[in-house]
Formats: sequence, C-alpha cells, structure tokens
Amino acid sequence: MGVSIILRLALVIAATGLIILFAISSTYTMGYTRTYDISTSDIGKDIRIRGSVISVRELDKLFLVKVAEEKPVTVVVFKDGRLRNFSQGSRIDVFGQVREFEGSLEVVAEKVSYLR
Repeated sequence: MGVSIILRLALVIAATGLIILFAISSTYTMGYTRTYDISTSDIGKDIRIRGSVISVRELDKLFLVKVAEEKPVTVVVFKDGRLRNFSQGSRIDVFGQVREFEGSLEVVAEKVSYLR
C-alpha cells in the first residue's frame, strides 16, 4: 500500500512538472539583440535580430543578406528549397547564431520571417 501511494504521488508530481515546463516554453519569446550590440563575445550564441534588408547577394547555395537596424550586419541564409524573396527595404526577423568569417561577424540564420 505504501509503495502504491508513493508511486502515484511521483507520477502526479512528474506530470505537473511537465505541464509547467510546457506552459513556460510555449509562452517564452527570445528578446531582440540590436545589431549595434553584436560583438565578438556573442560568437557561438543564438540571437534574434530584426531590421531592413539593405542588400542581397545570391550565391549557389546561400544568400548573403545585409540587414540594418542601427548598424549593418550580414545574415547568411542557406537555400533549403523554400522560395526566398529578399528585396531591398523589406523588414525581416532573423533567429540564428553569431559566427566570425574572415574577420567579420555575421549571423547564420536558422529561421527568417518577414515583417509587415
């Protein structure tokens, strides 16, 4: 009898914990990093930026998109079969990881959304 009660209590606590974690994760949104604030200390970190497209360069397997909020930053967007229409002046939201390439900082995009 005692083991049964302990097992039920453990299951209730575990289920409650999972529900709380799910609620927290579904409402959590990552704050934006200003392009001006991106520095070498951010290398390897995931960040989220938003800004206007000021230039686009299309290569074989990727796009190099220059995005500016206060300071321009290059965003690397790999071609994944989805149609990408980066036009100068459009506003985008980027989630990705800061990397250094040939002495310059850039954001390797994991997710790109268009803003209205």
